[in-house]
Amino acid sequence: MNRTVAVLAGAMATVSMMGAAAAGESDAARLGERNAITFHLASATPVQGYEAMRHGRDQTIYVSPKAVISERDLGSVEAIETRRGADVVFTLDDENAGRLAQEFGGHEGRRVAILSGARLIDVGMLAVRADGGAISGLSSAQAGRLVTMMAEAVSAPAATISLVPVEQMLQPGGSTTVDVFVQGVGDLRVYQVALTATGDTSSGLTIDHTWIDTESPDYVFAQRQRLEAADQSLARIGGVLIHGGVDATEARYLGSCTVRASADASGTFSVGIRTDGQSMLLDSANRMVRFAPGPAATIAVSASPRELTVERD
Repeated sequence: MNRTVAVLAGAMATVSMMGAAAAGESDAARLGERNAITFHLASATPVQGYEAMRHGRDQTIYVSPKAVISERDLGSVEAIETRRGADVVFTLDDENAGRLAQEFGGHEGRRVAILSGARLIDVGMLAVRADGGAISGLSSAQAGRLVTMMAEAVSAPAATISLVPVEQMLQPGGSTTVDVFVQGVGDLRVYQVALTATGDTSSGLTIDHTWIDTESPDYVFAQRQRLEAADQSLARIGGVLIHGGVDATEARYLGSCTVRASADASGTFSVGIRTDGQSMLLDSANRMVRFAPGPAATIAVSASPRELTVERD
């Protein structure tokens, strides 16, 4: 058993490292031979840990090395003309919108630096919105250039990763399986999916176990040379082909997890896909494949069967 755990842990580390390395190598190719655009906290005065960067001919801006969001996080982006120039308005999914609000909460009009790789290209003022944000203080030309540069990254992805629960209704202490599927990828070589459980109470629903049923007839890497692993501590599943890619244009199985309701659980809970860099798809050329996470798997928990209801799409 210990040897099996060690092999799986090593395989997951290999999957993660190969995916991260391939993602880094492929950024320029995937985005038209340019670096991805990232958004960073910035200040007009020195801040410990921030990097000094030249802005224009005679201004220095101090930029946080940590990106708050990148163009790959955006759901949509557009330039809106204003009396003083133009704003770049963007949307985010719920997870990234929450992260942005946490970083900038209470700091309306906080300065933000816009970088392309390590190069400072613009500086604006960020206003946080419920579904994203807006960057003001840009000229019409600057805003138009940013939107044009990010257009490819925010185009609608064809790939989808979806979650299918075996049961949608549980009693306290009960458990069920949630299967993970991918579709819309024509040349898949690497996948990693990290899962998360949320709900009405912090202890209501937890991910108890993750695994990959390699005997499943619709397993995405069936009958191919591969490495796969399930990371229990981070609730991740992943696999990488030794050579080439596979057709996953139709729904193909990636892995599964067991979710368990606590003894005192009551309410509606959900299992979702993490989109903070812990989940990724790559093709056989090691290019990142953008994907859209499907709806969360919704699971209702109640001691009384009559009270069990699940919202359906």
